[in-house]
Amino acid sequence: MNTMLNDFRSYITSLTLFAVLAILGGVAQLSAQQQEVEIRLERRGSGASNVVGGSGSANFDLAARFAPYKIQEMVHSTTVSPSWIEGSERFWYEWENSDGTFYNIVDPVRGTKSQLFDNDRIAAELTRITLDPWDGQHLPIRNIRFIDENTLQFDVESSQDEDIDEEEEVDTEEEQEEEDTDQQERSDKKMYYFEYDVGTQTLRELEDYESPNNHPGWANVSPDGETVVF
Repeated sequence: MNTMLNDFRSYITSLTLFAVLAILGGVAQLSAQQQEVEIRLERRGSGASNVVGGSGSANFDLAARFAPYKIQEMVHSTTVSPSWIEGSERFWYEWENSDGTFYNIVDPVRGTKSQLFDNDRIAAELTRITLDPWDGQHLPIRNIRFIDENTLQFDVESSQDEDIDEEEEVDTEEEQEEEDTDQQERSDKKMYYFEYDVGTQTLRELEDYESPNNHPGWANVSPDGETVVF
């Protein structure tokens, strides 16, 4: 009986000693982790870069390389947004890659796809007319719109300042304030308007072009522009 009691006491003593050692080991591990965190924080405060060095370490420089604004510089077009040409079965779309932006026209019935125009050739024509140095990789074309099946128009903003007619007068002081606000918000660069024939691949400048009145998409406007239905 005494032997069994002594064995039981020895077991309890060993178990207690094991528990104490485990607790001490955990405290030591937590202390080491705390010191590692403090060292990392000191390195960050001193401007040292964070590199992959061990378990739990953070590589902030590597993560920053995959930030959204960085990814946009590497990834260009990933989907096609077709714009159907009224009066035909064809559509056009633009596609951007590392070589620039390309404008393609597609005929699903015939199963064909071709470029709307040669980028280098258009760039040379735009340079000649606007006197700005354009190239095929950086075309300034915007707001493409087909006016019929084979004719499109687009706008180009130049680096030249717009000529403002000083003889224009404003009737009221309120209108003058509104005009000043509008001039601050809008671009003062000269706009060029062009028309391009897809069939003959000819470009011409629209010197007396007047921009149509653009209405918001949520409004239904009558043909005379006098009535708006919400």
